[in-house]
Amino acid sequence: MAEEDAFLDAIAADRADRARLLVFADWLAERDDPREEFIRIHVRLLDMDGTEPEFREQNERWEEWVGGEPFDWPAPARLSERWLDALCRVYTIADSDFYPGTSPDQVVKVNRFEYGPEDFADRGSDAILYHGKPGDFDGPFDFVVKTLAPHWSDVERRDSNIHGSMSNAHLTPLTRGLFWHNWRSVLAWLVNPPPGPVPAADSFFLGAQYIDVDRYFVATVAIHQHDYFALFWSFSD
Repeated sequence: MAEEDAFLDAIAADRADRARLLVFADWLAERDDPREEFIRIHVRLLDMDGTEPEFREQNERWEEWVGGEPFDWPAPARLSERWLDALCRVYTIADSDFYPGTSPDQVVKVNRFEYGPEDFADRGSDAILYHGKPGDFDGPFDFVVKTLAPHWSDVERRDSNIHGSMSNAHLTPLTRGLFWHNWRSVLAWLVNPPPGPVPAADSFFLGAQYIDVDRYFVATVAIHQHDYFALFWSFSD
């Protein structure tokens, strides 16, 4: 167990190191540990953007390990919280209080692209796309706090039980390909879509997850080595 913990600590500290993941997979294989399959699938998916022919099958197998889609009741993950936090999640509730406040006059260095119902073909949605740089934030959680968190303050005020009911089940990991698939889907719904931001070629994907607070509030966040991305969208009844 000490060796496994050492691998997970090292992976969490430098997710851009793909070689360490493969060494970990070999280490698991030597011990006939079935989680080897997840690591090898995970490595393949780290560089997929969701357009590859094999993506859907690989993504479904990956979701079987992490607990599946968040929009239905999440299935039990086949991996421990320790594994999910080290390998997949951008952040967890343990990082900080889930609803920290931000000052209204706080300057946030981020590119923001906002679209209302009039911009959507179905006239029933709102979306905001964010693109920031790691150097402008104190880590992924700070990025989420300063971009996505303000959007769910109304949800919290509407339902006083939300804060107490939040758990890691609301922070479902997702793959790079599914994040970008969601991003492209939102752009496709726009009447006059802008060009979508893309990470730099040397910006390795590090992790992504849903933030599922309310049925009509959906957000995803993805962290790359040199880029932070977030997507918020809401639906009318």
